[in-house]
Amino acid sequence: TFANHDVTPHSLHSFTRKNERFNLVAAPNRPVPDVHRFTEKEPTIYIRCDLHPGERAWCHVLEHPFFDVTNDLRTSSSKREHGPGAFEIRNVPAGVYDVEAWHERLGQTSRGVVLKADEVKELNFVFDAAKMRFTQSGSDPPIGLDNAPFDVRIRLWIPQLLDDDTSNDADAARGLHLLRAEAAEFLPTLAKATREEGRIEAELVATALGRVGDDIESVVVLISECLNHKDKLIRGSALEILSKFGSHAKPAVLALVGALNHRDEAIRDGAADALAGLGADAKEAIPRLESALQDEVRLTRHRAARVLERIGPGAVPALIRTMRNDDPFIRWDAVEALANMGAGASEAVGALIEALDDEHWFIRRHAAKALGKIGPHAAPALPALERSTEDANEFVRKQAAEAIRRIQT
Repeated sequence: TFANHDVTPHSLHSFTRKNERFNLVAAPNRPVPDVHRFTEKEPTIYIRCDLHPGERAWCHVLEHPFFDVTNDLRTSSSKREHGPGAFEIRNVPAGVYDVEAWHERLGQTSRGVVLKADEVKELNFVFDAAKMRFTQSGSDPPIGLDNAPFDVRIRLWIPQLLDDDTSNDADAARGLHLLRAEAAEFLPTLAKATREEGRIEAELVATALGRVGDDIESVVVLISECLNHKDKLIRGSALEILSKFGSHAKPAVLALVGALNHRDEAIRDGAADALAGLGADAKEAIPRLESALQDEVRLTRHRAARVLERIGPGAVPALIRTMRNDDPFIRWDAVEALANMGAGASEAVGALIEALDDEHWFIRRHAAKALGKIGPHAAPALPALERSTEDANEFVRKQAAEAIRRIQT
């Protein structure tokens, strides 16, 4: 049941897996509750207000009436007596039970109890994130964390991977590997939020945010630290998870840019692939990538250029500036990136016309190639390309003629 005693309306939106989803509009000052009936057992249903994203709750659909909510001190004098965090479950028949305590940030834990008829027993549950231990089963999630949000598990596993105590490294690493599949399932929807609008996309994004938590930045920072872990598999898992965040979490993009200079070549290549895969979503990385284009290592420049060309038109100004570098090979990388960008590089037509007079033939050739790929928008370059058909270098002449053909087609 949902009652609204506020002076503002609320829109209650559920994100279920087994039950039918609902989106109830609760009118203001409506003490008479709206009723929604669930048909299937389902733990940890996330519910939020679409009008006030900071307002959220969790609902557990159980097959029995034996449960309670802590910090609700209105229903029992004994709960008030014990203070916040107290719970009370009444009228439980005699038997052997597993009593479970669940917390939205720290997951769940349980205790067994044998209860006789009319017997009253006291159970205490303590959640301590710093001391949470892991199971030893090869694929089981950590105790108390199987329903915990993504960021909670990250905050527990990664510090154990980074500290000097190696006793839990194997289980923590296994947990991090398991999160790769989960990241692939829901993190791309965060990036989608910057490109698409609509109800379905909004639901996906809300679900992802609900599972990642509100403080995405600190989660990304923690994962980034694993890029320097001694275990190659852990480095790879961290890189794969980072690549799923998209530009919704700026630190993920910046961490991937930093990884372009990582000591591990596999991490360097993987970071370049991840950034290139983000395309325009990696635009926050342009200043760092522009600096990488000046690197003395050819392969580093090549990786940076590959990412910039995939970012698209937003990266063109940076590539134009790089074309003015004194190093001909750095200029070449920039022109080649513009050529691979195709029509998206139309802003660079003027700079490419100038490059047709570069002292190095390979830059003149790629400038002609870039103009041809831009197509009709490069029409102002036709007079310069006509002159280039008489260039001293055969490859430049052929490329200029091909560019003219493509522009006029």
